[in-house]
Amino acid sequence: MVELPHNAHWVQELGSPLDDKLLDSKGNVLPLGYVAYLGFLFLILRWWRLADPLRTHRLSVWSVGTCIFAAWLLGSFLSFPQPWGLALATIIAMSIQLASPWVPPSERKLLTEEI
Repeated sequence: MVELPHNAHWVQELGSPLDDKLLDSKGNVLPLGYVAYLGFLFLILRWWRLADPLRTHRLSVWSVGTCIFAAWLLGSFLSFPQPWGLALATIIAMSIQLASPWVPPSERKLLTEEI
């Protein structure tokens, strides 16, 4: 178990009704909290679209910014420790885009002309 200290200045604690199931008595995230946070992020952000080889940019700053905003919003609702939730979502969004295959637009034109 990893204890991720959080800074109260980063997030306003909304007092989610799920806090007793997602956080322990010290405020550390339980395994179910990680599953809920990352699962909801996966559904909300549709990370599989970031791995599409036909996306327009190799690394989209707009997509990363959207991930950061969604992570902040969801982290506030689920009382996930910040800035760890933001960093986790940012690293995942950037890693997916950089590790996934990508066909540049110039090569797409060549491929369609050959067919």
